Amino acid sequence: MEGCSLGTAIRTRVSSREFSGASIELGDLSTLLHYSNGFRTRNVDGESVTHRNAPSSGNLGSVEIFPVALRVSGLRPGIYHYDTAGHFLSVVQRGEFATWLREYVLYQREFSKAAVAFVLVGSVGRVTAKYGDRGYRLVLLDVGHVSENLQLTATAAGLRVCATAGFIDGELNQALGIDGLASASFLVLLVGT
Repeated sequence: MEGCSLGTAIRTRVSSREFSGASIELGDLSTLLHYSNGFRTRNVDGESVTHRNAPSSGNLGSVEIFPVALRVSGLRPGIYHYDTAGHFLSVVQRGEFATWLREYVLYQREFSKAAVAFVLVGSVGRVTAKYGDRGYRLVLLDVGHVSENLQLTATAAGLRVCATAGFIDGELNQALGIDGLASASFLVLLVGT
């Protein structure tokens, strides 16, 4: 994975709807997941303290990432769930999902050539249980934080990225195994070369 400074990533980040159809490495996927929504540990007064890489309202972990691996070397195609605390992927569904994304979810042909589609899911129920109706606003902010981290990390890695909120909610939520109410898909970010 190539790299650049944060300032360079901010100055050069653009949305790209054009993808080559080539694979990315599993290590690239791991880095994207870790820096977008993973955990880091630092030493504070001799004790290990864990922090999220993205702000999270009430530290509730309101954003879950479901990568849809289309072309990732070393990873079978399918829908996965990213465990932020353990930094691992759990299989939701195995299979080829490029055609499904193009014809049933996104309706945007060019996105099916991306290497991975990151679905950002907001845990609305978790946040509204603590903050009431304001929780909806907080989840939207948290999704934005994770999205920006993912976009800047992809840019720093020399990858192309594009976010879209144009998708069929019911189709996507059903495939992820979420109800669309307590947990719902908010944003899809496509990444590739």
